[in-house]
Amino acid sequence: GALAGALAVAALKPHWALGAVAAACSAVGLFGVRLAVGAKYIRHPYPEPATKSGSAVLAGSYNPPHLGHLEMLRYLSRAHDRVVAVIGVNPNKKYDVNPYQRQELLRAMVAEMGLANVEVVVWTSIIFVYARSIGASVMYRGIRTWREDGRGEKYLEFQNLFYQAWKGTYPIPTAYLQGAPALTGVSSTLLRQ
Repeated sequence: GALAGALAVAALKPHWALGAVAAACSAVGLFGVRLAVGAKYIRHPYPEPATKSGSAVLAGSYNPPHLGHLEMLRYLSRAHDRVVAVIGVNPNKKYDVNPYQRQELLRAMVAEMGLANVEVVVWTSIIFVYARSIGASVMYRGIRTWREDGRGEKYLEFQNLFYQAWKGTYPIPTAYLQGAPALTGVSSTLLRQ
């Protein structure tokens, strides 16, 4: 893919050949290393973090927020100095509750739990761009079980890795948080119904 594209450019513009091939190999190498290493997978019960570290993002639609989201945010607030729950907005989806109403609802829930280092924002673009803008060291995704959500989440991770490599930046790692088994039946879809 990337190497073939670089060779096609090289055929049209021979003086670009070396740069195009080097860029393609660099992107493929970076992307391949991240894929080979794989994402961290954290199962419930969550391990007690030894120390707090940097900023983290937990992205989702939170449509609406529920106990599973709060359980993950509670763990992340113990593991990181700063946690941002990013309400992502997909322009191709229609939401019953607008993202700013979801933001207010989640803010109230986070405040009630006393999670002072958790912020809630709405973001309408690519999540890793926001994560990079705040200096996040990791992007988390919540899943109920690997069987239910794994394939779709891996697809999003690959998109993020490829896009970041294409932009010439080192990818921010993704980690998956599996929800508490007792909360597996709780989902935003079920709550909306």
